[in-house]
Amino acid sequence: MTRSMSAWFKEKRLDFVAYAAVALISIAIAAVVLDLRKADLAVPFAYSTGGDMWGVLEELKSIQENGSLDFNARIGAPLPSDFRGDVQYLSLSMSLVRVLSLFLHDTGALLNVYFLLSFPLIALAALYALRALGFSYFAAFVPALLYAFLPYHFFRGENHLQLALYWFVPLAIVVAFWIARDRRLGLLGALFCVLVGSWHAYYFVFAIFLFLLAAVYGCVANRSWRNAANGAAAIGITVLVFLANIARDLIKGRGTQLAELHRGQAEAEIYGLKLVQLLLPIPGHRIGLLAQFRHYYDTTATLANENGTASLGIVGSAGFLVLLVVLLLPFRTKAGDVLKESAVFAWGCFLFATIGGLSSLFNYLVTPDIRAYNRMSVYIAFFSLIAVAWLLEKARERWLRGRSARALGIAGLTVLLALGVADQSSSAWVPSYAVNAVEYHSDRALVQAIEGSLPAGAAVFQLPYAPFPGAEDLFPAGTSPYRLFKGYLHSRTLRWSYGASTGRDDDAWIRSMSALPVPKLLPRLVVAGFEGIYIERPLYADRGAERTLESDLSGALHETPLVSADGTDAFFSLDRLRRAEMSRRGFARDREFVPPLLIRVVSGCSHTQRSPGHAGRWCGKHAVLAVDNLTAVTKHGVLDGIVRGESGVSGTIAVRSRLGSGRLGISSKKQPMRIVLTVPPGDWLFDFDVTLLPGSGFNGSAYLFLDVKLSDEETGDVTDFYSHGT
Repeated sequence: MTRSMSAWFKEKRLDFVAYAAVALISIAIAAVVLDLRKADLAVPFAYSTGGDMWGVLEELKSIQENGSLDFNARIGAPLPSDFRGDVQYLSLSMSLVRVLSLFLHDTGALLNVYFLLSFPLIALAALYALRALGFSYFAAFVPALLYAFLPYHFFRGENHLQLALYWFVPLAIVVAFWIARDRRLGLLGALFCVLVGSWHAYYFVFAIFLFLLAAVYGCVANRSWRNAANGAAAIGITVLVFLANIARDLIKGRGTQLAELHRGQAEAEIYGLKLVQLLLPIPGHRIGLLAQFRHYYDTTATLANENGTASLGIVGSAGFLVLLVVLLLPFRTKAGDVLKESAVFAWGCFLFATIGGLSSLFNYLVTPDIRAYNRMSVYIAFFSLIAVAWLLEKARERWLRGRSARALGIAGLTVLLALGVADQSSSAWVPSYAVNAVEYHSDRALVQAIEGSLPAGAAVFQLPYAPFPGAEDLFPAGTSPYRLFKGYLHSRTLRWSYGASTGRDDDAWIRSMSALPVPKLLPRLVVAGFEGIYIERPLYADRGAERTLESDLSGALHETPLVSADGTDAFFSLDRLRRAEMSRRGFARDREFVPPLLIRVVSGCSHTQRSPGHAGRWCGKHAVLAVDNLTAVTKHGVLDGIVRGESGVSGTIAVRSRLGSGRLGISSKKQPMRIVLTVPPGDWLFDFDVTLLPGSGFNGSAYLFLDVKLSDEETGDVTDFYSHGT
């Protein structure tokens, strides 16, 4: 047994050396490209640029504290936050975060290490895939490393962490080749499908398309239906695993963050892939003329957005063009020709992902949730580097037979790697470590001071109100509402109001309170259990309004705010007001009726349409609204607004619920609606069923709920079912 194990290790010695070398070299290259000598691993590399990175940090911290994203008692205060599932953090990625959290307790360090590990992970997976396709280490080594350092990897970075960890893409591509070649998937192929189904929704959809393409190609090339069976097996495993990962959210009807962003079908055209962007040099290229040309293109071309992250680099572009030649010219190929198959797969992926391509049909006919098809460039990049590996293999077989020739070949590979990495990276991508540190420590010092002044578990109300997720368009250019997560990120026990998902009960309540003037806002915050107000100054487009708000708060609270060292954040304590309110007669009764009655759309209504001073939602023949009483006592309220029928629509609406029933009339003229409610604790559904008069037209929308609001008689609060971004 010992002898056989020794023989096995001796036989596999080259494999161990090669894989260890590719991992170590990838780490060394990352250290040079990112200039890690200046880095503080506790400070996120993208902290000063912010954006989605703050959201990523929040998710990592939530997994650290709670084990998942399903529940976070410190987000969306003061209600217990039934959090959201996020299809970008499925079981496998969360498991990796949990493992790293055993060793890294600081969230900033966790993020940085997780990102840095992506380089060796991608390089190792790429090397394995190229070897599985039959390439020698000589031909596979450099392409594997270049794949780990795609410009896409740096552009996504820590802001789009799960997109940057595309290490399983080469494994999905291996499965596609096995499908095309009628090779049984086996346990290894099934494992690769499980990995794809357990990671990111975008890469999952792209893999399904690739498996389908491979099955069709294999059936035609091999004149056999067995390829279709293999393709169906791969697709079936991947889909089942993906559904298993999101099953809890689907069963509970909570949806996902992706669905809550309300993508439009036309966005497939906006964020699709462009051929020229695959071939262009990267922004900020080390060669000035190339950098200038890229800047000129980006500032003058139409539909130039995040699809600019798709650059393949000069080596990958060469491989991509080789695949085009193979696809178009009538070269004689045999079954299992890796170059021909790569050409079909690469350009098939391009036709799917390009602007106006098959992806547009998918968005219009299936779902618009997958919109940024430029992200399929990581699949195309690997096929392009397969072509590069093929060229290197041919060069090795033809010219590098002697010892001196092989030494020359290794020197050539070193030069190719150095030039490729230099071309695919930029000195402009080195994080601003000093700036990051200043902002990070400023934020941390303020939050720690706040935490030191409040009891454990205290709730802090955050302004301005920001819907979650998304809503960047509501705030000044260059800022992100995810800045509001900074309080949570730097605290250990405090609860924060930001982070309640759009359309949920806690979000509706927080939004309604945020709209109140200071004299009405302060006592309600105290009654609701808040003990402080945190203001994120850069999120105010009108700085005059922000200064007026702080002045009003200072006057009402008779105190000056605690301000961060960089002046971006301010905090007001409600302690003095809280002590005064608690002594007020009736305070205990007011606490009993918190929060107010809330209303939401369950089904049957379109997204909000706004006009100056008005908000409306068109609804179909059957709509369901919910009125939620989150307290332990019976409450009273009034649901009022306007109902207007679509042109040509007239009839009645039967309103039914366990709390009572009634009937409303609808016509093309505005009809007032007023429903008096007595609402016991719990969630109560109201069905709105339309009966149309003969001759009424119907085009999918029957009536408009215009300016509908729910008034709570006990608290005086008014809420609605219109929310930003929906």
